[in-house]
Amino acid sequence: MLVYGIRCSPSDLFGIRVQANADYYTDYSLLVFPGYTKPLCLDSHGALTPEFWETVRLITGKPKQVRVMDFEQPYITETEATVVSSLQESYPGLQPDWYYVPRTHA
Repeated sequence: MLVYGIRCSPSDLFGIRVQANADYYTDYSLLVFPGYTKPLCLDSHGALTPEFWETVRLITGKPKQVRVMDFEQPYITETEATVVSSLQESYPGLQPDWYYVPRTHA
């Protein structure tokens, strides 16, 4: 499953989770914006490139491990952007990203 979220600790979530209508995956320390969650789909765009095979290798080699995925960043809502900004105040440089997670439960 692909999820879009930001890594943070549970102690950073006071009041943020409800405000963002987000889920927190305790197994992965991820605050996930559920509107972007989708099944994993790898597209080769017509050619099986080395990058495509590397992504396949990473996921199939350790299917139970969370991985940051190099996908285009979506436009997030103003509320979600506020949540990200709040977390970045505590952790400068922290950015949301796409993650492969083997299971999805909050």
